[in-house]
Amino acid sequence: MFYTQLSRKDNPWWQLLYEVGFALVVSAVVSAIYELHERVQYEERALKGVLKGVIDELVVPGVWDAIHEQIVDKHIFRQDAVLKISLSPPDNFRYNLQNLRVTLSYNLFAARPTPRKSTVRHQLNFHLHSEKDGFPRFERIVFGRHNLIGQNLAKHVSQEGVFSMQWDPVRDGNPIEISVERVELTNVPGSYYFTFLELTQGVRIEVDALPEGIEGEICALPDTKPYKMIQDEIVERRTLILPGQSIEFRFTEKKTESSRLVRIDGESAR
Repeated sequence: MFYTQLSRKDNPWWQLLYEVGFALVVSAVVSAIYELHERVQYEERALKGVLKGVIDELVVPGVWDAIHEQIVDKHIFRQDAVLKISLSPPDNFRYNLQNLRVTLSYNLFAARPTPRKSTVRHQLNFHLHSEKDGFPRFERIVFGRHNLIGQNLAKHVSQEGVFSMQWDPVRDGNPIEISVERVELTNVPGSYYFTFLELTQGVRIEVDALPEGIEGEICALPDTKPYKMIQDEIVERRTLILPGQSIEFRFTEKKTESSRLVRIDGESAR
């Protein structure tokens, strides 16, 4: 037995045969994995083609392309979202304007089995802008282990009011906790629209503060049913929110009863 093992070890032909056999096994395994991957990719492309054909037959052309771009091709989504709002009067009087503080917190997940780098974006509403007071602006953004304020935050915000930062699921964690706090101006009476840029699985809406004399309603578009805005009360929507869908916050002044004139003769009139 020892002689046989020694002979095989010293025999160059045996060594060559061993190396070739090992290479063939490795090649077979790699080929099988590649073929499996290609088959999955082929079946996915075939399924998408069938879906596109069916949808194009049922609805106007272009709908499937929009669905693919906004839903199917998305590789990140938000979950456990909490949207908090707080309304307060400005430091100096402005006719029918109020300071609105909005905080959105959520967990960001990779939607694909193989996570890839993505750019996380949030955008301010620049249609009501006060250069003197610096509104609208991001106050603070928590991005995983990063707590961004001041200049550290400003370098990630463009002149158009768009915050962007790259997320690497492998380096930063999957999911990653994100919290975005902003201060903007809104009209009272008027509406403020918060638009979601990514797929979001449900949201909880909390009203932290509402000044005296102001009341409001919450409407999760495209649903038209409004919900009364009550301080410290939570409104929850559990359904999936698509990119581009909005939450509308409607602010109005409380109606007051007109004064009554009471006469000493017992008669009364408005």
